[in-house]
Amino acid sequence: MSDIKYIMNIMKYNKVCKCDLCNGIFEEMIKKDGIIMSKGIYSEILDSTVKFMGLVGSKEGPVLFLDSEQYVITNDDFDFIQQSEEGLKGKFTAYINGKKAIELEYKKPFSDFDAWSREEDIDIFQWLLRFSKNSEFKNKFLRIYTT
Repeated sequence: MSDIKYIMNIMKYNKVCKCDLCNGIFEEMIKKDGIIMSKGIYSEILDSTVKFMGLVGSKEGPVLFLDSEQYVITNDDFDFIQQSEEGLKGKFTAYINGKKAIELEYKKPFSDFDAWSREEDIDIFQWLLRFSKNSEFKNKFLRIYTT
């Protein structure tokens, strides 16, 4: 079985992220016919220190990645905070073992993305917030992203 996974970008249907979890390599590429998509999603980030952020399923559980940094988020040591700001910008902070590990600004998805989607359905940051605050959502999330 290959350690390479391909995940989608919710805002760009013609792009995928090629994820090599073993080597910490995540790169965006044009979606080609025949690519088998894995469980996961990624997004471009407004913050100048991080280009891509995403979630991809693994044997160990969901992996949160920021460029080449990886965090397996299966335990209670993670706490995510999302602070909405004016307009389409948001601020996201993650604490690991009580210490601030991630802080960045991002462009929020459009609130009127389509007639069927709510913001919490398409915003990866809101998924992480729900993951750390809602045990039922966390259990479902872990089942989906543990492959």
